[in-house]
Amino acid sequence: MLKKEEHEIARLHDELNQSVVFRRLEKESYDFAHPSLREYRRKELPESVTIGLHAQAARCFDALKDRFPEWFVDLALAEHLFFGQEYEKALELNLRLGDRLYDLFDYNVALQLTERAKTCAEKTNNKRMLAVTLHQKGLILQSIFGFLDSLDAYNQSLAIEREIGDRAAEARTLHQIGMVYQLTNRFENALDYYNQSLAIKREIGNRAAEATTLHQIGRVYEETNRFENALDYYNQSMAIERETGNKPGEVVSLRTIKALKEKMREKKKNEKLFRKHIC
Repeated sequence: MLKKEEHEIARLHDELNQSVVFRRLEKESYDFAHPSLREYRRKELPESVTIGLHAQAARCFDALKDRFPEWFVDLALAEHLFFGQEYEKALELNLRLGDRLYDLFDYNVALQLTERAKTCAEKTNNKRMLAVTLHQKGLILQSIFGFLDSLDAYNQSLAIEREIGDRAAEARTLHQIGMVYQLTNRFENALDYYNQSLAIKREIGNRAAEATTLHQIGRVYEETNRFENALDYYNQSMAIERETGNKPGEVVSLRTIKALKEKMREKKKNEKLFRKHIC
């Protein structure tokens, strides 16, 4: 009896699915309601037809973009341009949306969009943008603690940046590699990459970026209990922040230095008590 009821429920569910053509999915997207239609859509259409339909859909969204929310149109265009193999148009849009969703902490979608942008850069042989997409991929993977994959993406980006001679981008990537090593407690490796980054930033005269790396080197020294070294680098960073008028950065440095000095006083106090106890 139970099996008969289950069979009847399944039959009714199938008929209900066949009674409508489309069903609504999450995030205002749609699909064919019946599984047979979905299977046909995926497997029966020739690739050339699918590409053409995506290209046509992209043109429709572009023509009607004033009638829909900008965010919805951008996501739709990014998808249809990519699958319509209009890679030059899809590249910047997928990269920009990936960066925006990264800022909104939606890392899975950000990674998907960034991977699309990477494919677009490869298809169009755009080395500069390929380096940018790999760097962005590294940032996303770093944020979800995929440190090995993050390092791989950064190193690929670094190789391209060195090949095309983009020194500013090279310095940024070296800094990020240093951060990955710092986050995984490989502090000497972190210092090596931070110092490589610092040298380039000084070479090209990027004072604001120089202050950031100096501060981060200070963090490494503080985390490894080399407080005097840390204080020196924090002070160097703060001096540049004052010179360049970076008030928020200066405030952060002041607070960091204040906390470090308190830590140093506490350390000296404990050492004094320890020596007193031993004697």
